[in-house]
Amino acid sequence: MERYPSSAFKVYVVWVPMLGAEEPNVPEATGLATDVRVRHYWDGENVLGSAYQSALGLSGPAWDVYMLFGGTATWRGGIPPTPAYWEHQLGGVTSAPFLDPDLFAAKAESLLALARKR
Repeated sequence: MERYPSSAFKVYVVWVPMLGAEEPNVPEATGLATDVRVRHYWDGENVLGSAYQSALGLSGPAWDVYMLFGGTATWRGGIPPTPAYWEHQLGGVTSAPFLDPDLFAAKAESLLALARKR
């Protein structure tokens, strides 16, 4: 986050009940991303993961995925916006790269550069 001081850069972290996670775990977990542009949410029913399952072509709910969206991405009705780019930390997924922080940051920078041009 320090590399991208723009207020146009926002992060939404959605915590879901995977690997035994529960809502009481969220306050401690939020310490992993403390920038004021980060918003944390608890999705105890994994509604978001289910919505992104089909959007990302996964065999199960989306979790441990990292998505980038352009500034005009909007959720309309029951269909979530398609990410401009995404990575994951899931086994057996070949439709997107496994999480590579440097590559992900480069893709984020590209999107921010496009936003600056507008």
